[in-house]
Amino acid sequence: MENSFAADNKHVFWENQILKDADPKTFRVLTQEFGKDYRLYYFKQFHFGEYLRKQFNYADSIIPDTVEPIVSITNSEFIIKIGSRYYHAKTETSPNFMREIPKSQILMSGGYEIKP
Repeated sequence: MENSFAADNKHVFWENQILKDADPKTFRVLTQEFGKDYRLYYFKQFHFGEYLRKQFNYADSIIPDTVEPIVSITNSEFIIKIGSRYYHAKTETSPNFMREIPKSQILMSGGYEIKP
């Protein structure tokens, strides 16, 4: 994603739309430091499926190369889209964590609220 953080470091981008109403308690703000992280390579080169397969040890059929990274919440926490389904993934928990996001949690503004 070219616009993976806002210039003022106070807003989150989602598919080039700024999330002015993102709740800081549930949707952490991206910072420019994220751009220095090697994981951004997978966003720009569309190898995010490969990255997730390595992190989660999933078979190719579970996480295809067509995974669409939507936004990074932190360097190790992502919102992704596989086909028509959205997922919340964490790669620095033990064990690694990924769950489908109900469509009802995708906000009309294009944001995503993480609920327990």
